[in-house]
Amino acid sequence: MNALANNGWLALLCVATIVAALFGLVLAFSVVRLRARVVQSLCDEGSAPVRVRWRPLAYWAPRWDAGLAFEGVYADASGLIQRGRFWVPARRSGVQRVAPQVGYLMKPMSRAAQAVYLLASALCIGFGTWLLRAQQVYVPGLVYTSRGAYWRGWPKDVVALGLLCAAGSLLTQVAYHYSRQAGECWYRRVARTFGVVGWTLVCIAWALRFWSRY
Repeated sequence: MNALANNGWLALLCVATIVAALFGLVLAFSVVRLRARVVQSLCDEGSAPVRVRWRPLAYWAPRWDAGLAFEGVYADASGLIQRGRFWVPARRSGVQRVAPQVGYLMKPMSRAAQAVYLLASALCIGFGTWLLRAQQVYVPGLVYTSRGAYWRGWPKDVVALGLLCAAGSLLTQVAYHYSRQAGECWYRRVARTFGVVGWTLVCIAWALRFWSRY
C-alpha cells in the first residue's frame, strides 16, 4: 500500500512539474512579447526607452483584466528622464498608461467587486470560525491511493487565524470604498498588514503540521 501511495504522489509530482514548466514557458514568452509592445509604444511617442521591467506584483495593475504590468524609465522628446507605469492587455492591442495617483486600493469599487470581496470575506470568516471550534479536521488525500490527514491543535488554529486575517484584508478594502477620507495611507497599511500576517500564519501552520509528523 505504501508503494502504491508513493507511486501516486510521484506521478502527481511529475504532472505538476510538467504543467509548471509549460506555464513558465508561456509566461516568459508573454513577458517578452508584451514588453516589446511597451518599448514600441514609447518609440512611437518619440521617447527613448532606458529600462522597462515587468512588475508581476504591481498593486496598481487592473485586477479584473488579463494582462501584464510594466514599469519603465525613458527619456522624453526634450531629453528629460521620466518614469511611467504601463498596463498591456493580453487580449487587446495597445498599451495603457497607469496614472500616478492610482493607489493600492480600488476606489471607486464596482458593485461586482464589492460582492466578490464580501462573499470571499464571509467564506473566510465562516470557515475560519468553524476551524477554531472543531476538534480536528480531516483533509482527504490528493491521490486515490494516498491517505488523508487529520489537522488538529496548533496547525489547525493557525490556519483559522490566517483565514480571519484574509477576511480582514478584504473588508478593509471594501471599507475604504465607503470612507470619505481622501488618502488611502491608513487603509493600505491595514490591508497590507492583514495580508502579510495571514500568509505568514499559513506558512507557520504548514511548518507546524510538517514538524508534528516527526
